[in-house]
Amino acid sequence: MRIGVLVFHRVGDLDAVGPLAVLQTAAALAGDALELEAFTVARSRASIQTDADLTLTPAWPFAAVPELDGLVVPGGAGVAQALRDDATTGFVARVAARDDVHLFGISSGTLLLGAAGIVRGHRVATHPEVVEHARDYAALDVDGDGPVRDGRLWTAPTAGAGVALLRSFVRERIDGDLAARVDERLGLARATDVPTGDHDR
Repeated sequence: MRIGVLVFHRVGDLDAVGPLAVLQTAAALAGDALELEAFTVARSRASIQTDADLTLTPAWPFAAVPELDGLVVPGGAGVAQALRDDATTGFVARVAARDDVHLFGISSGTLLLGAAGIVRGHRVATHPEVVEHARDYAALDVDGDGPVRDGRLWTAPTAGAGVALLRSFVRERIDGDLAARVDERLGLARATDVPTGDHDR
């Protein structure tokens, strides 16, 4: 299983790095017993600055990234600019075109999923400050309080909730015991269930 974490200029640090840490820790703990890869992906391999001025160098550019089984779409101060970038919204839409791809929207990153036409008719979560904006994308319901799963679409309103979201994914879709080991390695409390949307498939 390959899961990409989208990054862009002024991406939220914890929005991107938190889910990546959960997934990479799971891969490291599982070793050869689990084919799981998690890496960053961006428009190019040129280094970007996060919204707290951390420098990140993406592992893969859009044009060369291997086929993904999941895509994490973080939020951050750079979401407004990313929404105006056809290459970024187009990439998200192309990855999401496969019905078996898991999609994760973290904080305002849910808006990028909306721009790619993915949240229409789904229950989603996003940052409380952009709830009204998210409704512009015809989501069935928008929650600013806690993480939500609606079928293959997993969304969280904040960076911290995004970490819990990926922990829930590891527990529910990969291995419960492995998720507990990830919690122990990262010093996290045990994950709680993510509420399921009315249209869970």
